[in-house]
Amino acid sequence: MNPTHVLCPAGTTISQNIASQLDATGSSISLEGDKTTFQLAGTVHLNPRGNSFVVGAGTLLELFSGSVFQLDQAQLSVEAGGTLLVHAGATIQGSGTLSLASGSYICVEPGATITATRNFGNYTIGTNPSLGLSGQNCQSSFLVAGNPTDAKTASTDEQYTVMPNPASDKVSVTLELLQASPVQISLQDLSGVTRFSMEPQALEAGKHTLDVPLNTLASGIYLLVVESADGRKTTRLEVSH
Repeated sequence: MNPTHVLCPAGTTISQNIASQLDATGSSISLEGDKTTFQLAGTVHLNPRGNSFVVGAGTLLELFSGSVFQLDQAQLSVEAGGTLLVHAGATIQGSGTLSLASGSYICVEPGATITATRNFGNYTIGTNPSLGLSGQNCQSSFLVAGNPTDAKTASTDEQYTVMPNPASDKVSVTLELLQASPVQISLQDLSGVTRFSMEPQALEAGKHTLDVPLNTLASGIYLLVVESADGRKTTRLEVSH
């Protein structure tokens, strides 16, 4: 079987339920260029040795709940400037390697599972504020990935919405708190740099809608992060003026 090579150029978006399998040695999928996005709600199976999935600079690989990235003697690589966003309930597993280059950014929500071999450079980890570290010392913290035992912190679609998306002047965040808590909302670019942060608001338990102004941000792709006593929620947000 001949190797398969898939190149997703700048501006490409793949967002669907998929089952993708690369069988021939030396096959690859590469995400390259600004605003290239691969959103997975299915299974990617890389097999055998020599296959690779590469997330290049300015691109985003987002794994939703229930998705599986199976690495069998293969490699998932996030290069400098690339972003890996792993939601609660997503899994990266297998005998292969997750490789994070210096300057890459990874955000792992509580409840995500990563059991593949890890090869870390000097990356930025965004699991939660207490794990905002860089370098080889992140290995143990990375495996913890927040507090995976607190299952109630994983918001469902009914408990948490971000609308509209894409957005222009503002975006509305609707969330349902299980307990009274300060709520902090921030926006990060795909390199992990915080570009906007709202003052924390003390809210009672129940449903709330908060408007987030976007007029100070340049058009582009951001990670909208909502933090409260219930946990942390991260959403890909496109700003288009």
